[in-house]
Amino acid sequence: MIVQLGLVQFDVNFGYETLEQTRRWVWSNVDVIGDYPILQFAGKTAELSFQGTYYNYVADADAPIQLEELAEAGESHGLTDDLGNFYGFWVITALSRAERFFRAEQKTGLQTRWNLTLQYYGKTKER
Repeated sequence: MIVQLGLVQFDVNFGYETLEQTRRWVWSNVDVIGDYPILQFAGKTAELSFQGTYYNYVADADAPIQLEELAEAGESHGLTDDLGNFYGFWVITALSRAERFFRAEQKTGLQTRWNLTLQYYGKTKER
């Protein structure tokens, strides 16, 4: 499935290999004197984690830079797929890259592994 976050498209040139979805239900402790804490449901969160590999001589090397720019903007971004489905707004919480060099004399890596983590913001940008 091809997805797009903001203006960055995960397609054939900059694709992901795995997509992991995590949902959490948050419970807060309310302290009670002389007894066990009472748990109170405080809400829920959802995370998506994309992992992939791109080859610098084939892929668009600007895509990771564009992801960093999206994260630096400090805003939520819409997530859509190639069928036109809208999955709400998400924020980038982490982006990591690791380059692999195939020869010691190389100045840039030929292969880059990347990992992008998103957290669900909501159905709209207004909060």
